[in-house]
Amino acid sequence: MTQHNTSESICIKRTRKRIVNLLWAVLFLFVALSLLAYAASSWTSDRSYWEVMDWATAILSAVLGLAALAAGLYESVTSVRDAFFPAKSRLAKSIRSQLPYPEEDIPVKKLFAMVDKDILENGVWFDRVAVGREWILGDDAAYIPRIRAVFGRDEIQRRKINGRTITGEVIQIYTIDDRKQVQVTGLRNPNELKQLLECLRLRAPDALFLPYEKYLDYAAKSQEEWDTLNREFQSRKARREMDTPASDAAEGQSMVFTRPDGTDTSRVTEDMVISTLRDAIRSDDETLFTLAPTVPCEAGGRKLSFLQCSVLGVDDPDFDEDDLKDEAEIYLIAGVKPEPGHPPETGLVLDCAYDEAERILLDWFHGQAPDVSRWMPINIRAWEPPQKNPDPQPPKLALESASGVFQSHESFEREDVEASAEGLRDGTYKLVNLILPGGYLSFRVEPGDKTDGRCTVTATSDGDGSLRFYTLKCSEEQAAQWLLDYYDGKFRPAKPEWKDITKKIYKQIGV
Repeated sequence: MTQHNTSESICIKRTRKRIVNLLWAVLFLFVALSLLAYAASSWTSDRSYWEVMDWATAILSAVLGLAALAAGLYESVTSVRDAFFPAKSRLAKSIRSQLPYPEEDIPVKKLFAMVDKDILENGVWFDRVAVGREWILGDDAAYIPRIRAVFGRDEIQRRKINGRTITGEVIQIYTIDDRKQVQVTGLRNPNELKQLLECLRLRAPDALFLPYEKYLDYAAKSQEEWDTLNREFQSRKARREMDTPASDAAEGQSMVFTRPDGTDTSRVTEDMVISTLRDAIRSDDETLFTLAPTVPCEAGGRKLSFLQCSVLGVDDPDFDEDDLKDEAEIYLIAGVKPEPGHPPETGLVLDCAYDEAERILLDWFHGQAPDVSRWMPINIRAWEPPQKNPDPQPPKLALESASGVFQSHESFEREDVEASAEGLRDGTYKLVNLILPGGYLSFRVEPGDKTDGRCTVTATSDGDGSLRFYTLKCSEEQAAQWLLDYYDGKFRPAKPEWKDITKKIYKQIGV
């Protein structure tokens, strides 16, 4: 599980990263130099040249060059200011502007600490934007109780430069507060914008959520019109608080539900979750749906940011509901809260029956995290549900003789395992690897080295409901006896004799 380093302020890190914008400053200055040089050379040319010269192009080059020069100087100054003088940074100014007394000279550490605390305790990250209970942290900070209007922007922009068309995508979120101040934050991933807006609808239920096309109209409203908008906001808030029962939190209103078709809603109910699970077991295709709370849940020392249900159902009209529940393959995947700004990678998965899945989903809906002691760690990006009704992997007995001859058998009896054990005792075999049907339970014996003549045994066990890896060094006689016990299902690794290396193995395979 990745942890956010709390030794340094998140806001301070954000302001220091502004130094990267110096690269933009250099680009702007280079463009400015090129355009101004072109305009100057055109201006000093003889009159005969100007008789065929496009004056509009020369003038436009000069204007664009001055604009690029201004942009380059602005980025240079603000990047250095934000990185080395955080008290005067854009982020600090946006926080101060939303305090009850903006003119109050609050130390920058205390100023940033207000936002840091909220984001660390309650923050949900979408791309490079964090949403807490009170603050949104992006390029600017926005105080959620003051937000009156929110505008999401996802546009493809096309510009012509030197005859070439340059295409770029602009992804931003604009908020306007009760003082008619605007906060703007850019994103990189367009898929995160929709989820960010859905989360904000939960945190700021009385604000207006409007398309970006209406932003300029709202930004240009007169103070009188804005006062009216503030009164309407307070009226909506009062009506909502009167109509909302005290048990609203138990009704799942702080949960975002992603349906199997990929659409999101915050108006999720118990019936919606159960009916989706019930429909999923009737489909022959994989069905996925997700419940993501606005505040991560604690479970087993981890913060879980979402619970996803993967269902491989059965499309058979002859099956009744009980048959469908028995035959369906259901996996619950809990995502561990990642490092801020990074996609989720680490997770936990549980292969469970229908009734257990239903219970866990309803508990999660009501804010109760599951007991994850039996859940397997996975890499979410790499994990895929097993194929439905796959052919079980056959057992395998691999042997390597003392002379280096290797042989592998998929069809063998206990007598063959007994012969392998005897070969370990008398030195006929230096390596024996027994893999039981299914492919995940294995017992491997490897020879010792010059410094330690004992052989090394590595074995897997699922005795506690999860797959674990164990190892020890022992004599060939002892390894031979354990090999037979393993084949007979009598293997029980006892500590401290057997060393548990599960965490090491999972780390090696990237889980």
